[in-house]
Amino acid sequence: MTWAKLSDDVYDHPKVVELQNMGAERAFTLWVLGMAYCMRHLTDGLITAAVVRKLGYGKREIRDLITVGLWDEVAPNAEWQYHDWLQYQRSRAQVLADREANAARKRKHDSKARGNGGSNGVTDGVTHNGSNTPPDQTRPDQVLNAYGDRIHS
Repeated sequence: MTWAKLSDDVYDHPKVVELQNMGAERAFTLWVLGMAYCMRHLTDGLITAAVVRKLGYGKREIRDLITVGLWDEVAPNAEWQYHDWLQYQRSRAQVLADREANAARKRKHDSKARGNGGSNGVTDGVTHNGSNTPPDQTRPDQVLNAYGDRIHS
């Protein structure tokens, strides 16, 4: 899973304020949803007309995003690019490289674990003689006395 970065002061950014002043809240919503789409599908901030339609938006919202400078037109009426995407978001190449590095690290760990009998030092101390969860003090059948013994009613 990837994550899109959205600054905690986005509501105060001049471009977003301009959208608000234009009454273009739907354009802002498209901008946020489109950002999530682009990160999930690793498009490097490129969004197509088909995706805009899939998200339930259209030409007006696109025009508003271009007008305030949040999107740049790549292909007329077909593709748009998030302005300065790679300054703020990880690129497709970075995400894929991170995934491969994580997979390699896990493979290395797994092969070491198999080499020493499967012990990983984390789960060996867990007991399997019942529940590892503490009793629910709100249930009368699980109330403990002062010594920690379960009191059965």
